[in-house]
Amino acid sequence: MKKDLQDIPSWLSWPAEAKQPDLNFLNESRKDMFEALSLFHSHVKYVIYIMASIPTALLIIMRLWPSAQSDQTMNLIAGIILVFVPVVGFVSIVVILRYYEVYVSALVFATRAHNALGYSQAHPWMERTIKQAQDWSSVDNSHSFLRKRAKSLKDSFALYTIIISLLSLASLIAGIVLLWLGVG
Repeated sequence: MKKDLQDIPSWLSWPAEAKQPDLNFLNESRKDMFEALSLFHSHVKYVIYIMASIPTALLIIMRLWPSAQSDQTMNLIAGIILVFVPVVGFVSIVVILRYYEVYVSALVFATRAHNALGYSQAHPWMERTIKQAQDWSSVDNSHSFLRKRAKSLKDSFALYTIIISLLSLASLIAGIVLLWLGVG
């Protein structure tokens, strides 16, 4: 049986002591939500771009390097750089998580505001947010919701984390191989 969208968890409701939002407020809350989402995706795009570009650039440089005698040196340098790519990946995941939390916070806020005026079904993201909050019975506050949503494979953060982790792992393996070739 489907849960009614009006039966939302109390933590997702507009605070009773707060002034009721108006229509302009709803527009601004959606604008903030979309800007936060754009900021999140912008950072993800650049992280993935950088993490894919580093090994590509190293491969090109290694193939264009003029002297065969310096192959060991190039292997060592490229290996060291590639071994540190997972560190960049880990730090990037932490930073991107913060941006994702800003987006989900803006989404929760917009959902609260829209629900307060009876517009909770006005946007599919807000309707989906309410359904997620209803389905996740272990979630009893917005912070728990943010963490649960970040771990969900149905949402973008977890999937982007997998992509960044795979790029990090590939760089680490390539770096270890190049270090082994450079030393050996």
